Formats: sequence, structure tokens, C-alpha cells
Amino acid sequence: PRPIDPGRRATLPGGEWLYLKIYGGPSTLERVFAEAIAPVLRAELAAGGITRWFFLRYGDPEWHFRVRMRGAAEHLHGVVLPALERALRPYHDDGALRRVTLESYEPELDRYGGLEGMALAEAVFEADSDAVLALIPHYAADRAERWRLALLGMHDVLDAIGVDLDGKLALASAGRDGFARELGAGVEAKKALGQRFRAERARIEDLLIHRKDDALAAGIAVLDARRVVLQTTAAQLRDGIAAGRVTRPLDQLAPSYLHMWVNRAVHAAAREQEFVLYDLLARTYEGLRARGRGARSAATSE
Repeated sequence: PRPIDPGRRATLPGGEWLYLKIYGGPSTLERVFAEAIAPVLRAELAAGGITRWFFLRYGDPEWHFRVRMRGAAEHLHGVVLPALERALRPYHDDGALRRVTLESYEPELDRYGGLEGMALAEAVFEADSDAVLALIPHYAADRAERWRLALLGMHDVLDAIGVDLDGKLALASAGRDGFARELGAGVEAKKALGQRFRAERARIEDLLIHRKDDALAAGIAVLDARRVVLQTTAAQLRDGIAAGRVTRPLDQLAPSYLHMWVNRAVHAAAREQEFVLYDLLARTYEGLRARGRGARSAATSE
């Protein structure tokens, strides 16, 4: 990542971050994202006019996308913003978009471990956003394929930070338990989740262990490219943590990275879907650990 001004706290409209909130329905926003925003982003990224970007989905309470782009202030507001206005205007005029607003960008420095940690988080957010932008044309309508890829993307985060199977299980279980409390998941919900896992188990294990699923070949290729960025960034995070420049350990950073990936990857109802994904992930790791212990016991008894 490029060096950041040590005094960085918030960037107001007109500064080196251009931050748009784009309001509309979940499916409409994905269509607008792919048809109108993506061409502007790709052209500017290729030309160097935008040096970092990412998006997330949010409801406050109205559903919208938050799109953030970094570059030279004059270029962002003199070239990129007018290009986006031209691209978005037809969707606004026909009622597909409710409104578009400019906002200040306030990076969550404490959450992500300070200035260096924030810069590395933004690199991950861009890799996540690039991946989702590439996935939407392939899997916009197929929610089942989308959640399977979201699950693989979560697994890739845990792989990149270097936790072993027990560590993966601990993080996935903590996420599942937290969402179960938040959403008030009762006995019936947990029973339904168990049934879903049993139906999906073989396919999930094949996907996570072997990265194999013929219906997801295009998506797996996209996530393979994202995984390279994750692994590089995780190595930089470990160096930063060891040197004291990143002030949060990886096990504290991982839930935020997982959460933000799911936010971007799934179509809507992100918290409910995140609960289901954590549950499937935890059950998968529990099964792998149990079988690993069984294999070790059998080997010992021989």
C-alpha cells in the first residue's frame, strides 16, 4: 500500500477519497454496479486515475451501496465524479436509483490496527470488491452459487492469516455463536441448519478442500486471484504486527475481514446469511477435525 499521511483521520468531499452513497433496491444496485459504475472504475484504474477503491452494502435504513475511490483530489472531482454522474443519470431519471450523495470518508483506524493496518485492510477491501464485481455477471441470479462462493471466500481469509484447523474452528464457532445470540436462533433454527449442512456437506468439503465444483469454475478462478492478494496482505500484516506498526493481532482482525467479505459477496440480508455461513463453516471444520482425530487414533492403535 502507498504511504498514508500520519495525520489522516477523515477525508471530506473534495479530498483524496471520493465517497458516494447510491440508493436503490438490492437487485437494481447490482445491475447498476455492473452496467454503469464498473466501466468507469475499470477505465480509471487502468489509467491510474483511481489508485484504490472498494464498496460495501448498507441500510440506514434505506438500502444503498457505499463506493469509495482514492486518487488525486483534482482528478477525482474534476474527471471521475462527472463520469459517474453521466453513467448514473439515466438510472436516476428513470427511477431505478432514488438518490446519490457525497459523504466524508472516516477510516476505522482503531478497528483495523492503526494507519498501516487500515491501508492493508483497504487493499483487502479492494480485492474483495474486485472479486464481487467479477462474480456478479456470472452469479447475479443464482443465490445458491453466490453463498457457496461466499463460504469459500471466508475459508480463504482464514487460510491466508495462517490459522490451523483448530484456529479456524474457534473463529467460525465464535462467529456462529455471536450471530445466534444476536438473531435469537432457537432449537428449530439450529435443527434446520443441521439438516442443511448434511445435505450440503460433501459439496462444501470438496469446494473448501479441493477447490472443486464444476458449476462454480468461473467463480473459483476469481477467488483464486483474490487469494493471492489475501496471502500477500496477510504476510504484510504479520510483519506489521511483529514490528508494532499494526496494533491489533490477526485473530482480532479476522472477524472484521470475514464480515466485510460477506457484506460484499451476498445479495442482501447479510447478517442472517453470515450466521448461516458461519454455521456451515464451523460444522465443516468440526467434521474435518473429528475425522482427523479418528485417523490418528486408528494409526496409533495399529
